[in-house]
Amino acid sequence: MAERGVLRRMRRRRAQRLARTDQLLRELGWHRPDKTRERTLEAWQARRRLVEEYVADPTERRRLLGIALSHIARHRGWRNPWVSVATLLQWEVPSASLRDDLERIRREFGVELRPGTVGQIGVLLETHRGTRVNPPVGTSRGGARSSAARTEADSLLRGRIRQEDIAWEIRCIGETQRVDPPIIDRVIESVLAQVRPSVPVDRSGKDPLDATQPRAPIAILEFQEFRVRAAVGNLRIRDGGQPRRLTTEERERVCDALLDARGERLSWSDAALLVLNLERETRLVIPEEDQARGLSFPAPWDQTSVTIEEFLADKKKGGLTPTLRAQWPAWDWERRADFVTSLVEPAALSEDSVLLSLPEDEVTFLVDQLKLPRGRAAYSRETLRRLNEALRSGALDVSDAVQRVFGKEPGWKPPLPLLEEPTGHPTVDRNLAELRKFYRSACLRWGPPQRAVVELTRSGELSPRQNKDRERERERRRRANDGVREVLRASGIQNPSEQDVRRVALMKFYDYPCLYCGNRLTWETCELDHIVPRSDGGLSGYGNLAAVCVTCNRAKGRQPFGRWAKGGDASLEGAIARVRALKLQRGARWSNWSELNRYKREIIARLRRQDEDPEEGRGSRGRSSDHRYLVRSRCLTGSAECGTGI
Repeated sequence: MAERGVLRRMRRRRAQRLARTDQLLRELGWHRPDKTRERTLEAWQARRRLVEEYVADPTERRRLLGIALSHIARHRGWRNPWVSVATLLQWEVPSASLRDDLERIRREFGVELRPGTVGQIGVLLETHRGTRVNPPVGTSRGGARSSAARTEADSLLRGRIRQEDIAWEIRCIGETQRVDPPIIDRVIESVLAQVRPSVPVDRSGKDPLDATQPRAPIAILEFQEFRVRAAVGNLRIRDGGQPRRLTTEERERVCDALLDARGERLSWSDAALLVLNLERETRLVIPEEDQARGLSFPAPWDQTSVTIEEFLADKKKGGLTPTLRAQWPAWDWERRADFVTSLVEPAALSEDSVLLSLPEDEVTFLVDQLKLPRGRAAYSRETLRRLNEALRSGALDVSDAVQRVFGKEPGWKPPLPLLEEPTGHPTVDRNLAELRKFYRSACLRWGPPQRAVVELTRSGELSPRQNKDRERERERRRRANDGVREVLRASGIQNPSEQDVRRVALMKFYDYPCLYCGNRLTWETCELDHIVPRSDGGLSGYGNLAAVCVTCNRAKGRQPFGRWAKGGDASLEGAIARVRALKLQRGARWSNWSELNRYKREIIARLRRQDEDPEEGRGSRGRSSDHRYLVRSRCLTGSAECGTGI
């Protein structure tokens, strides 16, 4: 049923798009002939003729334009709804897949198509349907193709028709027929129009503290500040006896450091040692939800501001938004918050919004290319503002702020969402619809359960392409390890161990300096060391291993590097600088910047540690990537309501 509903919406939107395109063609005088008189080959021939020669007769030209553009609109192929037309027009044309098809056709048919549009290829294949210019072995003398030959011909167009090639063909038609560019731009917008999947604001759920307000997007700056202050409010410091709360001054120092979009992304360990100046990071008691990931895991930060700063710093992307690039540093927090809210919540756009001060082409590019956090918070924007103000004014934590501002009893928590309540994400809402059907069927058969847990596993929700990418990454790492083993065998080590592979991989990745002292390493002088010893809970993963010289390894002994370096035997700053200088390398274990930065943060946190590793017994395999949440649902049996909170 869900698939049928999606299919109906797709058909309805396609019919609406084609109706708008036909209306535009009628306004331009490019009348499409009656459908009963239109033939497929005639449409392909019209598309080819319009890109190859100028049609002098205006009546004939208008007729061919109507046939060709109507045919393109109806056979444009799949359109990615998350890519704007403006972005398509910036991509390279013809696309790589179309160039490959043109080269294959040149070899098979001996024809050089210029300029090489989809319409020209269509005429060629329609003309030679059933025959081949140079029939392969197995084709009958009468011209009918064998099944093998037919399959080969049908596979000439192996690449999917890409939307940038469709837009390019329409532009070629306009240039050849001397049509004004603004008119062609209107036609391209109409032919390639696509509706992005979205959920109306009124269906995004209501604020439990103010039922008149909708839940806010998590990308807004008010929520980014709230998540930081909520986490910091749950921190405790061990001072001999019972852990105490942070003072107001300590909370503000940590919040300012975490909300600084231009600073380094901090872990809880960094917050303890660098911001609170604690002698040991284990004195900091972190929020319960972060304890499974450890002190070296990044603390909450302003994801939206960091994303925008990195976007503007990108020479390619930031260069296409010069106005925002110049104005963003001068904006205060209020103007930035207004800009982000207007960008992610168009319904909140006001006449005096700073977003309207930007050129239209920049706004279009930002909407398409700026990837801000997606999802909905539990509260509205106004509620988040009031809670943040209370937390800044001395409220101890979120519970205390809710009690002060809204008069709720101590320990109040937002009610669990109903299973029927939309989340604001089309894919999740579609999956929840299927879950509701299953839940109701189970209630009708076995009765309502006392409790049920809805569990979302990330790996279980991966697409086939994402699973293939993960398998490809595992294969890449296996080949890299095999290459290291071959090098070790050539050097005389007949049966390289996993430790040998890690030692050589780290040595090559760091470009052969000892991580502790910086002296150059060789295979004979290099040893593998646990930065935090195993006797202190140190793990044996890459995040706690270092390729070091024999001298440093023996001098350090069984003590954490941070404690050893504090005694003046090595430079902590020098070791951290060598880690921060690491770059992506071909064939290395860390294949993208996200993985590399995560590795850097983990290594730096271990280098600073002066006592036992608090992540004892919890390796990467023990960390779950599952998201678990509870929901309440209702199940109707006849006229009576049954069901309990899930």
